[in-house]
Amino acid sequence: MISAEQLRAARAMLRLEQGALAEKAGVSIETIKRFEAMQGALKGRDDTVRSIVKSLEFAGIEFLDGEGANGYGGAGVRFAIDRSARLRNHIADTVAEMTRGLLSSAFVADTELFDRGSDYLSYLINSSLPDMIRDNMPKILDPKTVDDADGIHTGEK
Repeated sequence: MISAEQLRAARAMLRLEQGALAEKAGVSIETIKRFEAMQGALKGRDDTVRSIVKSLEFAGIEFLDGEGANGYGGAGVRFAIDRSARLRNHIADTVAEMTRGLLSSAFVADTELFDRGSDYLSYLINSSLPDMIRDNMPKILDPKTVDDADGIHTGEK
């Protein structure tokens, strides 16, 4: 979990106004103001905090948990060394969730699904997943937040 201090520092590093961060994260500006007024760990709904954190990470921020090498250092923020790593991980996680959903739905319809062998499972996944990915990619990569220069979420139009 990040702290209010990390949130304020990350937003300052990116030179984002509170309203801009709220828009990127899909939360109200009042939520950002309330979180930034706190001291210590952010206290709020997990999905709200996660949305704010992901927005900042996609913009190139890395949150440090204070567990640095040899016990030195504390919690903080920095610009991520590999800015596209977060987006790659987000895409991979989303595709994994889609695959789990596809297999769960298919199993409900056919309880012998996993007895049919790997060829059938491969066929099922390969015939369905590409369309699912294509149809959902706009949601994964919201066009308002993709930077054309390097293909990562930055919030720049």
